[in-house]
Amino acid sequence: MSDYDEELYGEPEEDREKYWRKDKIFLAALEEITEFLEKEKDKVFYSRQLQVKFEGRYFRWITGHAIRYLEELGGIRRIERKLKDNIPIHFFVHPANRYFKRRINVMDGIINAYSQTYINEINRKGGCALIFKYQLYELSQKPLVEKIKKELELPVDCPRGIQEGTLKRFENWHKRQMNVKRKKIHKRK
Repeated sequence: MSDYDEELYGEPEEDREKYWRKDKIFLAALEEITEFLEKEKDKVFYSRQLQVKFEGRYFRWITGHAIRYLEELGGIRRIERKLKDNIPIHFFVHPANRYFKRRINVMDGIINAYSQTYINEINRKGGCALIFKYQLYELSQKPLVEKIKKELELPVDCPRGIQEGTLKRFENWHKRQMNVKRKKIHKRK
């Protein structure tokens, strides 16, 4: 007998997988990602990079499922590495790509460099960073940002300033967050 409660948690994992593999959006994502990787056979990608690349059209979890399914089918190979903080990162290569190790080493170095930046430090210390289509860095990080753009093809930038409307949206979001925290504190009392 299983401890799995179908009423509480929904259908078992195997049934969900059968369902999403028939889903039209999943199948479209799978087809688009497959075509993209066929065109880019000589390149190496990592999971977050692919999710960002396709996030305008698909939710990250759909892209993630498509990548894993493509791996099961043998259409892509996964190579796992560990970042400095012992966090696993998955690189993906086309099965025809025989010269990927040097590229993974370059990418691994860049990812380790930007994973140690002030944005992560802000988050670790309980702060927050604005969410944009582009990941923004301070001007002193310009050389790193150029490497990220060139080598990882991620949307990053070092703007000299942020528009007033963007700052106002952040301020309003921050006020809402503070009100939520205050309400939680008052409920405890």
